[in-house]
Amino acid sequence: MIGEALFVTIVIPTHNRIAMLRQTLDGLAAQTYPPDHIEVVVVADGCIDRTVETLSRYNAPFALRVLELQGEGAARARNAGAAAALHALLLFLDDDIEATPYLVEAHVRAHQGARGQVVIGYSPPVSVRPSGLFEITLRNSWEEMFQEMRKPGHRFTYRDLLSGNVSIDAELFARVGGFDTTFNATARDDFELGARLITMGASFAFAAHAVGYHHDNSDLDRACQRKLREGAADVLFGRRHPELRSTLPLANIGVRLSRLGSVLRTLAFYEPAAGDALAVLRLQTLLSVLERLRLRRYWRSILSLVLDYWYWRGVAEGVGTKRALTKLLQGEPAQAYKGPEIDIDLREGIEAAERRLDEERPHGVRIRFGILPIGRIPAQVGAERLRAAHLRPFLAKDVAWQLLAALAMDKATGGTATSIHETSLHEGSFPRQQPPGRSRSASTAIKVLEIELSKAIEPVQGISGYAALRILVRLQGRPIGWVWVDGLRNPVVSPERIYAAIADQLAWDLLPLTLLEGIGESGNECAVASPVSVVVCTRDRADQLHGCLQALLALDYPSFEVIVVDNASRTGDTAAIAAGFPVRYVREDRPGLDWARNRGIAEARHAIVAFTDDDARPDPGWLTALTRAFADAEVMAVTGLVAPAELDTEAQIRFELGYGGMGHGFQVRTINRATLTKPASLLWASSFGVGANMAFRRSVLDAVGPFDVALDVGTPSGGCGDVEMLHRIVARGYTIVYEPGALVWHMHRRDAAALRRLMYDNGRGFGSYLLTCARNRTLSRPAILGFAVRHWLGWWLIRRLLRPHGFPRHLVMFELAGALRSPKAYRAAQVLARHIARDGESNVRSRAVDHELPGPAEMDSALASGHHINETP
Repeated sequence: MIGEALFVTIVIPTHNRIAMLRQTLDGLAAQTYPPDHIEVVVVADGCIDRTVETLSRYNAPFALRVLELQGEGAARARNAGAAAALHALLLFLDDDIEATPYLVEAHVRAHQGARGQVVIGYSPPVSVRPSGLFEITLRNSWEEMFQEMRKPGHRFTYRDLLSGNVSIDAELFARVGGFDTTFNATARDDFELGARLITMGASFAFAAHAVGYHHDNSDLDRACQRKLREGAADVLFGRRHPELRSTLPLANIGVRLSRLGSVLRTLAFYEPAAGDALAVLRLQTLLSVLERLRLRRYWRSILSLVLDYWYWRGVAEGVGTKRALTKLLQGEPAQAYKGPEIDIDLREGIEAAERRLDEERPHGVRIRFGILPIGRIPAQVGAERLRAAHLRPFLAKDVAWQLLAALAMDKATGGTATSIHETSLHEGSFPRQQPPGRSRSASTAIKVLEIELSKAIEPVQGISGYAALRILVRLQGRPIGWVWVDGLRNPVVSPERIYAAIADQLAWDLLPLTLLEGIGESGNECAVASPVSVVVCTRDRADQLHGCLQALLALDYPSFEVIVVDNASRTGDTAAIAAGFPVRYVREDRPGLDWARNRGIAEARHAIVAFTDDDARPDPGWLTALTRAFADAEVMAVTGLVAPAELDTEAQIRFELGYGGMGHGFQVRTINRATLTKPASLLWASSFGVGANMAFRRSVLDAVGPFDVALDVGTPSGGCGDVEMLHRIVARGYTIVYEPGALVWHMHRRDAAALRRLMYDNGRGFGSYLLTCARNRTLSRPAILGFAVRHWLGWWLIRRLLRPHGFPRHLVMFELAGALRSPKAYRAAQVLARHIARDGESNVRSRAVDHELPGPAEMDSALASGHHINETP
């Protein structure tokens, strides 16, 4: 629970939407925040749908009061609710916002220790209409805006204030004068309040966990009418805030347009009747035709023209003529945002610079290191004044090279340099070297190890027989990247040589992470140690299982269970190994990895279910990193980094360095439909993560269904059950996070025969996965076919046959052979899955020949081949 429990007044203006309002109140009734610390003031503004009568009978766990106004508009309603509030913290919610249980607590957390600020909640849109191109475009635009606000060091502007889910100190709200009721019948009342708050020097923050789903009923007609109101409101806004005119869309009156765009703008000012007819009767009708024909590029162009017309139509209503608009724009602007810049010297320390920014709150800042210039954050019209939170992200993202150069030059010259340009130091002095992976010979062993930068690096010994070191570098436990040390001539590698390799190969990655350490993690403090069920599926690999269970029991996590699912092992070794550990053992006699996964889900006792393989060794902080990502209520699945535990054999080196291995990088990624703009991005679901390191909320597995038992090891399809599940989750509109801090070490196949089998299985598994997508219609079948031909067969397989880049062609041929086999394998897998579901394993083998399934020997080989993960990129 939080430290200081503030009392909160929630103000909800409403007008004839009692059904939505009840949904909003029901969400508030389920809050994690103490209900005796909450009062809700509903302002019924001209309601004639029995809102007041219905609310009088509503049984709320919090104090509920109802005010009545006579249709005076949302701005007056919010001001009236704020004036009646009893508590010091105001939270404004719209009546179409469905509050998630943590919304109020997240707002309160954001205000603790930082009084006098404005906190914007996360309101992802949920369309109440069938999803077409317009709904998707609208949803994506909202998500892009929230993604910007999530970024560390985001500099808020007046346009970021959204009145549907925002909290503010009551004293600050009263001091700024509340919402401007002049904007009551138009729009921009929230932007106008944001402008006055920024002028006062208020701080803004984004609370990503203050989630309220916005049930949006917008369609094209409503969007056009809103654009009309926004155009008129911007004229009023520009008169009220002349210093912000240059930031408004109406300032783009002189921008050159297409011929049709110019005609529409002219009609908006001089012949609005003709313009309305052209926009409504022609262009808006054309949009539906283009959508049916799937001509999305032309659809977007026409939509832009239509919305642009209605905006300028509103501007024309507000200002009259183009000449009047030009006169308005040429008026003398105020200078409220032209305050002086200050100078800060990083030689005095970043913490000292941050303290100065928080104390002085300048509009702009010039940054130097001693006498060496680093960069400048200029004053920005309409943006908040600078705070400490803005400094490190700017240094890390915008001037990393300048800071590195200044640090190196200062050390090299003893602090006597007067300019960066006085030395030969330049960006090339810090090369981003690529590890020699694809060109490296696969005939010598590579030693894999890890180091922690926050601790002293010790000399590396025991390197006899190794040609190179591959070092996983970590900072405070977080994986940063790989470093290579080649040419091992001595029996010991010194710390100095390792430090030099890190500086040479990872400097560009380490500096931002060092500067950003502790930034952008707001909300992680909300995470709790949620109990986790860890499922390990195995078959006849007792030695591998023993090592996996040892690693799991060494996890640094307070609450988890381990379930070992024995997938039809032939001997009792698996059960004997499991009996030696404090784990639950269950046997699943239906052969196939996805049968085992589904059995593990059914046996799991907790709301989060994590999977790893018997040939994997989870890092001690694995579950901590996974559950930290689940702190965001929107996240339904989490995957993590899979690193090679050893590179001792030619097969292991070829798989990791030539094929690409199982790693997916060191950057946290949020994966959902909003971030995947093309069908190919959604179908390359193997880039979302791998089955050796994945976790799910039980709720999403209930929603999308179980793993497809016709896929993966132990079936004729050979693989990709994990890929299909990750694809299905994103295709259904849910969010996955790739968290590299959730690290698992994997034992790659050691011999050439196993690698060849793996390549063959990857080919037929990925083909079977695409056929499953077509069967489930997660995308259109033409889109899946186009992806299969162009991206998978063409770009991934044929291109590597022509240009293998060090990866043997014969292995690519095995993968291609599996791909060509996949249609037949997919059909056989479907038949096998139906028979197993009906009769169990015993009768399936006797029917194998009748249904063109693999015979007993091939089936045994498939079942014994172990668990692998398809790794097409």
